[in-house]
Parts: sequence; structure tokens; C-alpha cells
Amino acid sequence: AIVYLETNQAILDSVPIINGEFIFKGSIDNPTQAYVILSIAGKPIQQLSNNDYRIVYLSEGVITISGDDFKHSKIEGNKINDHLAQYELAVAATNDAMDEVGKNYYAATEDQQNDEAFLSAMNDTYSTLMDQKENLDLDYIKNNPDSFIALNLLDQRLEMSNIVLFEKLFTDLDPTLKNSVRGQELQEKLNNIIRLGIGHIAPDITMADANGTEIALSSLRGQYVLVDFWASWCAPCRSENPNLVKAYNKFNSKGFTIFGVSLDAPGKKADWLAAVANDSLGQWTNVSDLLFWDSPVISMY
Repeated sequence: AIVYLETNQAILDSVPIINGEFIFKGSIDNPTQAYVILSIAGKPIQQLSNNDYRIVYLSEGVITISGDDFKHSKIEGNKINDHLAQYELAVAATNDAMDEVGKNYYAATEDQQNDEAFLSAMNDTYSTLMDQKENLDLDYIKNNPDSFIALNLLDQRLEMSNIVLFEKLFTDLDPTLKNSVRGQELQEKLNNIIRLGIGHIAPDITMADANGTEIALSSLRGQYVLVDFWASWCAPCRSENPNLVKAYNKFNSKGFTIFGVSLDAPGKKADWLAAVANDSLGQWTNVSDLLFWDSPVISMY
């Protein structure tokens, strides 16, 4: 059996299980959320399905995970992971109920899975549980202002609709958390969302069009402008493009236009321009810096 250690960005390490035990050792600059993933048969991580895994926060100290499997394991050893254990306990019943909804769906007959009444009832149950989970998360954040878990929950749940509440919750966090690398990243994210709020002027974007001419979003001021972030490689974006064309044709005479910002990669200018032509997007302004996820607009918007 093998245990993998993985973050959202990369697989960090793997070790064998010997006599029921495994050990990872290393150093890290800042607390980082990671996953330990069990491969009983020793398969490569890419071949695993229905993974047995648990979240762990890589951070200073000796962290102990114990149990017969990872999903139901106990974690302890330092403040962050002790807080994680407390949080997991608080949301365990709701998470189990959400898992049960999923199991019931997959255990249902094909007729049931295609039955609107059955699906509606299941969706209602799941939505109620999602609301319950959100309330539990908010309670945890309010009651544990010194917890790195609270900081992470704020980051995961932050969006335009809750910006006023979450800005207050962030302000109430322990200063050490707010001044941490993660805290500073969240502060920047808050600032960006506030800047993009209703009533604020959209941050300006200046990029080159197909001919290399720099065009600013602000040059379209006075019209109703939809800023559309897309890319030639993005299938959902491409499937939505016919609807953008319809909207443009219907409302352009009333002052509506589109500012298309492509997130295509370096060296992919031909792909971008081919997609503009094939999807009939050339009626409006199209720009790109061809920097993929390194484009400044990623953090800006």
C-alpha cells in the first residue's frame, strides 16, 4: 500500500505503508492545506477512483493521523490540525447526510434517476443540507477567530453576494492570521471583490487586438459593456458564444457591446483568431495578452 501527499497544485511525495505506519518528513514556509490519499493496491494516483483520503494542514510540529481508513481517521498534533479536528466534528453529521443523498441517487433505478419528482425531492434535500453546512461554516468562523481553518473557510466561501458580511468576519480575525501570507492573500481577494462591486467603476484592462493595437476597456465607456473572459480551448465558453452573438445582434442598436478578453496561451494567437472567426465574434472588440493564467486580469477580476 502507498500513501500520496498532494496539494491542489502538485503531488508532493509518496511513501509505503510498513507495519501499518507511514511517515512524511519535510519543511514548508507557510501552513498549507494538503491531502493524504491511500492506494491499498499501490496503484499510481491517476488510476485511483473513489479515493480514501483526508485533509491535513502541513504546518510546524508532528502531526498524527490514526484510524482504519483516512476518511474516518483522527488527526492531532498541532494547533491548526486540532482546529481541523474540531471543525470536522462540527460538520460531520451534515457531511454524512450529504454523502447519503449521493449514495441514494446512485443506488436508485434508472427510472427513478429520470423521474422529475424523485430528482426534485433529492435536490431539495441536498439544498437544505448545503444551507445547513454554510451556516455551520459561518458559526465556526465567528466563534473561532484565531483558527487558520476559519481563514480558509472565509477564502473558500467568499463571493460577491456575501462580501459585506465576510469583510466584517475577516476584520474580526486574530491579527496574526490576518498578517499571515494566507491572510494577506485573502485581504487582496477581498479588495478585488469590493472593487468589482455594484456601483464601482470596473478596473481598466488594456490589451492588444488581433492587429497589435492596444485597446482599453475604458474606451467603451458610455455603452452597456459585457466583459467576457473566454479562450479558444474553453469548451463551455465556446458553447455559450452563440448566445453572445444573439444578445449582441438584439441589443447592439441600443448601445450594448462586448469586450472579449481571451485567456489563450503564449504562441496560440492563431487558435484565438480562428475561434473568433468560427464563432462570429469579430463584430465586437476582442483582445488578448496571450499569457494564459499569468495574465494580470486573473487577479484583477
